[in-house]
Amino acid sequence: KQADVILTRGDDLNTCPVHDPVQTLVFMATPFNVDTVFVNGAVKKRDGKLIYPEAALRETLTKLTASGRRILDAAGVIKAAAEESDEGERGIMMTNRWLVLGALFVARSALGFHFQSVASVAPLLVEDLGIDFTAIGTLIGLFRLLGVVTALPAGFLGQRFGERRVCIFGLALMTLGGFVMWLGDGFAMIAVGRMIAGTGGVVITVIMVKIVGDLFEGKEVVTAMAILMNSWPVGIAIGLYTQGAMAETWGWQAVFLVAGIGSFVGMLLVAAVYRPGVPAVVRPLQRLAITRMEAAKVSLAGIVWVLYNAGYLMVLSFGPAMLVMRGLD
Repeated sequence: KQADVILTRGDDLNTCPVHDPVQTLVFMATPFNVDTVFVNGAVKKRDGKLIYPEAALRETLTKLTASGRRILDAAGVIKAAAEESDEGERGIMMTNRWLVLGALFVARSALGFHFQSVASVAPLLVEDLGIDFTAIGTLIGLFRLLGVVTALPAGFLGQRFGERRVCIFGLALMTLGGFVMWLGDGFAMIAVGRMIAGTGGVVITVIMVKIVGDLFEGKEVVTAMAILMNSWPVGIAIGLYTQGAMAETWGWQAVFLVAGIGSFVGMLLVAAVYRPGVPAVVRPLQRLAITRMEAAKVSLAGIVWVLYNAGYLMVLSFGPAMLVMRGLD
């Protein structure tokens, strides 16, 4: 059997100084002083805060809200029938989570399509704008440039304003970036659109992982996360297959326009389908607190991820142009 353990703080105002731990615990301590709780070996409370799956918490809150409405309706205070449609809308996230995942998949596929757009039309950009492949590499890199400084704030924004709002905001940035690139007639304007779209892409990448983690539990979360992660290469694959022919037929501007439209469609899907189980509440920002070991592990994983993506993206970015220069279509 695993242990049940309760750890209380002895340095709070009502417990300090501790002369006799037993008497302090019995006569002075309150539930406020409980710092950590283990139940059957599992941590249920840490640093004074309950650890509870957010998806399960939201589902429980939805049920409690519905129960409270029924009680008030029976007392003649409100009419539960008038509230049923609103209750169903709030609970759609839990009942249709696979539909939400499908919308997230489509939206994040647009991100992969967006990223691949410059690489697919690189020979045409070189010819029409009079730039070289160094500039093409710069445009490709600008897509992720601001991600270094926006990834962490994106998580805090999702915590404060709600994942739905921030995800829609990120997709709106991708849409705006695509339209700016479509209207661009030179390197500078395309570069600006590229940075705007890439910033939105970083935002939705951070937020969508959080959304899927909230929607699914147990074995389902592994499957759902794998589906979400595959949306990026799917979008790139669609771009590799279609963008070259699209550019030859309608011009390279059409590729950027379609990228913006695809992002807009993804935004509409997420806005229409994803409804959190409870209304989003503006919360104060919490202090970032991770241990040195957690920081080291995250940093190591980040280094591995950077090296993998560096090689992967170089092939995707310059491979098509190299094949075209060698006479392939």
